[in-house]
Amino acid sequence: MNTTNKSSLPQSPAPSEADILSINILPSIFGFLDWKDILHVRVCKKWRDAATETLVSPSYEPKVILDECGYIIPPKEDDLEESFQFNVCSGSSYAALEVLKTALPKLQQIHLSAFEQENEEGIRKANLFLPQSELPPLAKFMDGEDRNVRANNNSKRRYISYDVIIITNFKYLRNLIIEDAPLNGKYNCIFNLPNLRDLSIFNCNDLIWDLDMLSGLPLLEELHCENNAGVSGDIMSLAILKDTLRELTITKCDGITGDIMSLASFPNLEELDLDATNVDCGSIRQLDPEMHFPKLESLHLPKVLERIDQAQDFVGVLRLLTKRVEYPYMTVGLADDSPDRYEGMEDGPLPPLVVEMVKVGSRIGWRWTNDLSGYEEQSCGINWMDEEPLDGDHDGFEEYQKELQEMEGFGHGFFNDFTFHPPNEKEYNNICTERKEEARKLQEEFEEKFRRIFNKANMFCSDDEEKKEDDDDSWYSGDVCRTVPRNNYTPWGL
Repeated sequence: MNTTNKSSLPQSPAPSEADILSINILPSIFGFLDWKDILHVRVCKKWRDAATETLVSPSYEPKVILDECGYIIPPKEDDLEESFQFNVCSGSSYAALEVLKTALPKLQQIHLSAFEQENEEGIRKANLFLPQSELPPLAKFMDGEDRNVRANNNSKRRYISYDVIIITNFKYLRNLIIEDAPLNGKYNCIFNLPNLRDLSIFNCNDLIWDLDMLSGLPLLEELHCENNAGVSGDIMSLAILKDTLRELTITKCDGITGDIMSLASFPNLEELDLDATNVDCGSIRQLDPEMHFPKLESLHLPKVLERIDQAQDFVGVLRLLTKRVEYPYMTVGLADDSPDRYEGMEDGPLPPLVVEMVKVGSRIGWRWTNDLSGYEEQSCGINWMDEEPLDGDHDGFEEYQKELQEMEGFGHGFFNDFTFHPPNEKEYNNICTERKEEARKLQEEFEEKFRRIFNKANMFCSDDEEKKEDDDDSWYSGDVCRTVPRNNYTPWGL
């Protein structure tokens, strides 16, 4: 009979919580982390393998971090962007990207930007008398095809070049931002990313590409292109993205041509901005709201009108688009070469030379505005195209009145008396001069009142107290504090 005590037999250790998690579950858990945190949790082979299967989704929301007491620690401004997108901006960050192509091959967001030259200012000061050819090399991306030979001719400085083709290792890349990046020439690899959804290219004048190259991005939903002299093509080429494109912003790109109505049949297009291009936008007057731009919510055509009198032709069309959208943003403005266009005063608001559609409840109107936001916005009076709703629906009418007060109160003050036509240059200058004079007088009145109150407060001080050093806030007490505002008066903030 075997009398061996079972408790004396060696027993296998209980599996840890990390071992219980399967390789199929871990990628889903890691997907809630940003790329930096995923690298930190790769503590064993199983978790390293799980990281390679993790979709590192693009995110713009700041991560919530709590202190010991449970209060939210506000993130630093410099950390917001770096935490949620991988920014290639130096030789060291490029080396890190080399690591990520195997550690996190499913990274979904990359930002290519201007290369930061480490201690560049110190190097120049320490080597004032050395020729540029003997200074430490600068970093940049390798030149592409058909490069601009004049781009680097002004400098004899040596360069260390990095190959931008590395981004093709990230087959699941969804968001690519190229901003001020040192790219020169044509790079086919940038436009060969089959899963890319969002492409943004800003301030890359030496990057050469055309709209036909977007055929390598069949799932593209958002295209943002601003201030790029090297881009060209007819917007008709965007037909390859007809079923996927939702947002299209092409501004300050002279090489873009075509007819805006080439995009009218795009079923999912929601936002359209073609500012400072050579696209013909006048044909928008042929729009049929039942057939064209079925989902368009935002249309920005700031430099289309040849004369102010043409506004009525566009307003009728924009009204049809505005009517079907709850929160529309529809604008059309004067062309640069319009004889009605003029520059604003240096210290005054921009002149209101852009037509903006407005909607309060179901009531639609339009007005001239300077198309700015915040305190810089100044608009003319609203031209209502619909009758005011009746006071039958008490709750609905109160909500309408509230929205109307906000709409008519915000951005008004300078040009309220103008409706169908904005002020001409002479009227604009007169208004700004009058307002500036009013602001000057109010400023003087405020300063005089301030001096009187301050002097009156000092009358109650003893001789010894008058000899004490003045404290910036020592006189903010009692009636004085309630009488004199602490904020400085802003002359234009009437």
